[in-house]
Amino acid sequence: LWSGRTEKLLFGDTAVNRAMLCNYADRWTQYRAEPGFACCYPSDLEAKMPTWSLFFILQLEEYWSMSNDRPMVDALREHVLTFLQNLTAYENAEGLLENLPGWLFVDWSWANDASHLQPVSTAANAMYAAGLAAAARLYSLEPLAEKAEAVRARLRGDGRPAARRETDAFFPDVLDRDAQGALQPCPVYSEAGQYYAYWTGVETPQTSPQLFERIVEEYGVCPSRRPSDPRVTPADVFIGLYIRLDMLSRAGCYHELRQELTALTGAMLDRGPGTLWELQGGRGGSRCHGFTSHAGVWLLRDFLGLHPADERSREIRIAPHPDGLRWAQGSAWTNDGPVFLEWYTDRQQVRLNVRAPEGYRLLWRLPEEWRSRPEWIINGAVVTAQQRERYLAD
Repeated sequence: LWSGRTEKLLFGDTAVNRAMLCNYADRWTQYRAEPGFACCYPSDLEAKMPTWSLFFILQLEEYWSMSNDRPMVDALREHVLTFLQNLTAYENAEGLLENLPGWLFVDWSWANDASHLQPVSTAANAMYAAGLAAAARLYSLEPLAEKAEAVRARLRGDGRPAARRETDAFFPDVLDRDAQGALQPCPVYSEAGQYYAYWTGVETPQTSPQLFERIVEEYGVCPSRRPSDPRVTPADVFIGLYIRLDMLSRAGCYHELRQELTALTGAMLDRGPGTLWELQGGRGGSRCHGFTSHAGVWLLRDFLGLHPADERSREIRIAPHPDGLRWAQGSAWTNDGPVFLEWYTDRQQVRLNVRAPEGYRLLWRLPEEWRSRPEWIINGAVVTAQQRERYLAD
């Protein structure tokens, strides 16, 4: 998922992404025996990871947007739907996955401990909802979309016994049965668990704003205030902190994103071989891990504002978030050639140039902080105050 995004944005290609998908579509059918794709294939690592297999569905949906390769999506239809059908054997009376087998990977931290995963893992179920929703969009299956929302609603509580009582209470990693057999939250919490809840849409900054403010300010790479609850176990780079960074991006927390991305990757670049690491302290793990290349996506997509082309609709979103930067420039690739973006701003002026292949529609969302600049020049032409609105909110 992560390096697939990077491949498209930096190289305009999906060949590596496609090669991985082809391995599963063409040459591997052992997944039928139990729920989950092998986490590495082909390889001698045969571990099944139901949580990672749900990432696979998200990856496939994004691949379709990046490539417009519908035949690959259709080739994997049976694989995806059989996997989801296999998971129903582990659904409990509340519609949540309970006592899932295999390796339930959430994050290289205490979030991976059995005490944070069984019997009902909220992170695994949050990914279940995300996977169901993605499959529904891939194959136009409305019942899967309805099931996804039911899983999200159950995790949120909807006033049932599993609900969290306080609006700023942490999202529990685990639900378990009480003496009467009802699901109840366990007082077991991790940073990663909070990030999964928001990243997958179980929670949103609108539905739980106080909790969101708390996890943004008290946790992550460089918190702005001291954590108030020592029970929340810290996350690591793979994959909790990267989910956090993408959560910040989705929520529009670009200042925090830039601050944390700089602190996290800057330390790695200062102390390592020039590549990015699997674990925050560099202890064990890889110091050159593919998923960490996604740092380039945040730089290009969120700060420069050059989003990956949607090849299905042939659209490119231009949406910079300067966060105090005065200039940025960069390029990406589409199926039909390169797209280039640069911008410069000071108190008086905004200058922006963009070049894209013919036939692509540009979707504009320039930052509100630029509204007050007296002069705008886009591709060499002066933009009047009346014309600016189309660039501020497309």
